[in-house]
Amino acid sequence: MKSFIIYTTQGTTYGPNMNVDIENCQVLGIVQSSTELDAVNELFKNNDWIKRAGFTKDYVVVKQLLSS
Repeated sequence: MKSFIIYTTQGTTYGPNMNVDIENCQVLGIVQSSTELDAVNELFKNNDWIKRAGFTKDYVVVKQLLSS
């Protein structure tokens, strides 16, 4: 199995003073899977909060993590 980190460019966060929107990436999770596609499907299947928050698979970025 490989480890994948899955993140998205959807959404914004706020600066400490709450007056500034900051464009950044949101980490959605780290998943163990055999392929990138399976990792994304597994993440969305097992974490209903992701869909409820409005994140979609269309904007995710998947990167394999290195392991020793």
